[in-house]
Amino acid sequence: NSGNGTGGDVTGSAGRAIRYAVQHPVDTLALMAARAGVHFAHVRPYFSLSHNAVIVLWLLPLYPLAAFGWWRVRAHDLARWTLVVLGTQTLVVVLTHADWDGRYLAHVMPLVYPFAACGLAALLQRMMPGVHDRLAAA
Repeated sequence: NSGNGTGGDVTGSAGRAIRYAVQHPVDTLALMAARAGVHFAHVRPYFSLSHNAVIVLWLLPLYPLAAFGWWRVRAHDLARWTLVVLGTQTLVVVLTHADWDGRYLAHVMPLVYPFAACGLAALLQRMMPGVHDRLAAA
């Protein structure tokens, strides 16, 4: 292989990407952070304003609730493995690309929702302990 990117050695496109990352670490990290931000924000300039607004209104409380819920159950093996899956999927996105329609986020959202539910339940229990007690007794 002559390094034309058709496979075989690291002188192709992968090699160029690695060399670029080594030579420009700050720019590479900024690009990776931007990809992660686009991935998790899920808003796009070509979505309508109302579509983006609904996405923000949905995800803005969801992520903190999921983080709080994960923290509450972090000792459970499944919680740690779920974090590994989320991290691995995010790594794929930051190393390659944030898809135009956000389809890669759809793969991990089912893993986020149970933690958000745990966070919401814990928050409601703190805010309204009497309601929790009445529901538990029913």
